[in-house]
Amino acid sequence: MLILHEPHSNRVGIISDIDDTVLITQATSKVKLLSNTFLRNYLTQQEVPGMSTLYRAIHYGPQGDGYDATHFVSSSPSHLYRRINQFLQYRQFPEGSIDLKRIGLGKTADSLFDHEGYKLGKIRRIFETFPKRRYVLFGDSGEHDPEIYRQIAQEYPGRVVGVYIHNVTGEDPYNARFNGQVLFSSVGRIRADLIARGLIAPAQVPETEL
Repeated sequence: MLILHEPHSNRVGIISDIDDTVLITQATSKVKLLSNTFLRNYLTQQEVPGMSTLYRAIHYGPQGDGYDATHFVSSSPSHLYRRINQFLQYRQFPEGSIDLKRIGLGKTADSLFDHEGYKLGKIRRIFETFPKRRYVLFGDSGEHDPEIYRQIAQEYPGRVVGVYIHNVTGEDPYNARFNGQVLFSSVGRIRADLIARGLIAPAQVPETEL
């Protein structure tokens, strides 16, 4: 399926991490991460419950009358692209771009250890490519997503509609690290917040599916 995105659209799109944001990898444990990555395939890998339904609701809008850009940005290596793409399709996430790290020795390769700089660069490119679009940002507490998204919100005032961080490390929700962001353990909290903001309709994400 080919999607042509209107660069001057002012609708709300999605920018999302992958590991432990939409795909359960348990990345904070190296043993579990390796097991979930290499001993499972796209049919057996588990979705963070309710996220595909939620993303489709945002993607198509509260009236369900169209679609806008969804972008997945991850520090996972690019050789996992096929598996990740298959997982997203199988779990019925909305169509969108997928940016993964190009690990290697050439000049065009991405740094193996520079997580923040890599993701900031990719997200800035999205914001510059679509200068009027606003975004909902999704990540997890396991690495630097809260800090990266705060930086983006400062650089592009008024264009970050909301930031939602999956609490995979048992963080205190009142930790200053998450100021202005929604720290969640279940999708129900995101659903309520997005409905209150008028970004999705209640019927798009039935509570029975969460």
